[in-house]
Amino acid sequence: MKILYILIKILVSIALLAFLVHTSKLDFGLLPNLFLSPFLLALTMLVSFSTLIIGARRWYLLNKAQQIQVPYSRTILPTYLGIAFNNLLPGGVGGDFYRCFYLFKKIPDNKSTVMLSILFDRVTGLMGIFIAVCLVSLIHPYAFNQRIASPYFIFAPTGICASVLIAFFASTLLPEKIGLSTWLSERYSSKKWVKPILSLLDALRIFRHSKVTIVKCLVISFVIQMIIAITCLLIANMLAFPPVSLFDLVIAVGVAQIVALIPIAPGGFGVSETAFANVLTLLNPTVTASYATIFLAYRIISILPYLPGAILFMFNAILRNNLALNLSAQTRSGGRE
Repeated sequence: MKILYILIKILVSIALLAFLVHTSKLDFGLLPNLFLSPFLLALTMLVSFSTLIIGARRWYLLNKAQQIQVPYSRTILPTYLGIAFNNLLPGGVGGDFYRCFYLFKKIPDNKSTVMLSILFDRVTGLMGIFIAVCLVSLIHPYAFNQRIASPYFIFAPTGICASVLIAFFASTLLPEKIGLSTWLSERYSSKKWVKPILSLLDALRIFRHSKVTIVKCLVISFVIQMIIAITCLLIANMLAFPPVSLFDLVIAVGVAQIVALIPIAPGGFGVSETAFANVLTLLNPTVTASYATIFLAYRIISILPYLPGAILFMFNAILRNNLALNLSAQTRSGGRE
């Protein structure tokens, strides 16, 4: 059944890509232009790769708020491999499992805290998308004039941002303990599942009072969104597209990332490209261009720097596994002798 589900998702991706090609919104023939200027390609990859350093900082701040003692320098590698797995594996969450595994080895007795730091890393990243779109609508409001979808682009992200931020800051006004932890401890102290829940509640209380950390993480998330939009702008220039506004790209990238969360295609492949192209077409009705090619090229450029690390990690894992099997076999044979 699982294999059938994966096959259906792959077919959805293929169908969407075929639709984009048929409607001239995707042109594979433009992709070789990425390699015509090695310097510009290297610069674009460097700009895209900078999101790793910034994203690692965000995760480090969230870990630090919960007293997870992992230096920033040691946060970069698991972040690098996490992004690699997110880009290369279907579903976009393989990297989260790896980051959990990495921290579980360091703090095995506080797994709920680890999972919460990764969850907040995801949430603040998602909020960065909505904040970027909100700020674009405030800074560049005329980009939405006389556009049929402008209320959705402006008011939907603004409403989501406002709701989440109000809920978060309102939670800081609640008592330090609302009695749930005490009730669980007294009533179910002998149950194994209580400890993870209590750890989770303690971690949530820490984040409630880490307003500065949360604000820093949201700023980092916004910067990452701007870097992604700048990367797409550089790609558009490399592919000789008509001039595209950076503000329009911020919106298109945000929508593409959000729809990628819908689990109907592996990693949102095909779905994101369709959303990206439709948003740019909507915001630039007088221009006809294969906008989906920009986002597909962004995927390629985003994957290239992470391929070596993912391959080395897999090779190292296989090597270690074979070594462990050989040692186990030798131990068994030595015992029989």
